[in-house]
This record gives sequence, structure tokens and C-alpha cells, in this order.
Amino acid sequence: MKTKTVLRWFWAWQDEEEERWLEEMARQGWHLLRGGLVFRFERGEPREMRYRLDYRQGTGKSLREYFALLRDAGWEYVGSFAGWRYFRSPAAAEAPEIYTDAASRAAKYRRLAARVVDLHPMTIIQNARTSGGGVVSNIPSRALSVGPVETWKCEKVSIWHAGRHDNPFGMRLSALMISKRVADSAVPMSLLADHPNVRFSYWRGGVGTCETEMH
Repeated sequence: MKTKTVLRWFWAWQDEEEERWLEEMARQGWHLLRGGLVFRFERGEPREMRYRLDYRQGTGKSLREYFALLRDAGWEYVGSFAGWRYFRSPAAAEAPEIYTDAASRAAKYRRLAARVVDLHPMTIIQNARTSGGGVVSNIPSRALSVGPVETWKCEKVSIWHAGRHDNPFGMRLSALMISKRVADSAVPMSLLADHPNVRFSYWRGGVGTCETEMH
């Protein structure tokens, strides 16, 4: 069996990019044996494969049931690295997606020890306005902060808007989504929607008003 090792680093928020890279490797005839920082592949026939990563910790019965559920859905378990589980399936098998909606994707990121998510375009625009000199291309499209695992251990989460860093719309958007229990991984703060005790505090002079202008 011919094998090769590839040293390549992916951040936690690059799981989809890593999946696409593994799929391209399979098209070249290199099939994953071990994932992580040091990837190991075996040589085989080029194939169209789908790879999916999921972050899941645990042991014993719950983990066995988790693997069995995905196996029955058509996903082969390849291995794990630092809590990330690697699965694959032939593209022709049309195995159902592990995550199919915003709620399930949000649940995936809540299990992370560090929260890393794609930012909503409105969030990127807000960050460009307040911190990037108005240049959207200078703003990262993903964010890393204290993870939900740590956040959910707190009895109460306090969010302070003490100045004008965020704009009036942004301050209202996150509070509205949390109060209405709307969790979407594209708006990072909205992942707090399911926390039982979230409190917002505002500096009155920084609340401002929301206005629409026509140009």
C-alpha cells in the first residue's frame, strides 16, 4: 500500500475548506487514513467523495450511538483529531447532510471550546465602519472568541454596550435575535439565544437611532 503524509494546518473555522481539500485529494486518488495537522493518505483509484467534519467529544455509549447514527445514514467514520470527527461517503450515495439548517449548524459550533463562525455580511460592514476605516476588504470574514462551552457554564451573561463602537442597528439586531430565540451562526452573538439569562446594558448616549437613507 502506497501512502504519503501531508503537513497542513487548518483553523477550527476552516472545517468546510478542509472538507473541500480532502475531496480534491480523493479525486487525485489519495484517500484519508488520518486527519489533523499531519494528514496521512493511501493511494487508490480516483473517486468522487464527500467529506464532512463534526466536532464531538464524549466516550462510551453516547459516542457509540453517535457513530452508529451516522453510519446508518451512509457516513463512514475515518478517525478523529482534537475532538474533530472525520466522515466520508461516496458522492453517488447521496448520504444526507449531517447539518441541514441554521439551528443544527449553530448547535455544532456551541460544542466548540472556542467559538469560530462565519460573520454575517452586515456584521462585516459594521466592523469595517467602526474599526476598519470603512474598507470592507480589510475585515476578517470569521471571528474567534470565548467559546459557548465556557459561556454556558455562567449563570448569567452580561453584554455591555458602553460606547459607540457598534452602530445603532447592530446593537438592536443582536438583542432582538436573542430575545426572540433566533440563533444563527452567521450572527455570532445570536448563539446566546438559548442561554437562560442574558442581560444587555447600554450607555444611553450611544444607543442612537436607526435611519434609512436613499441615495
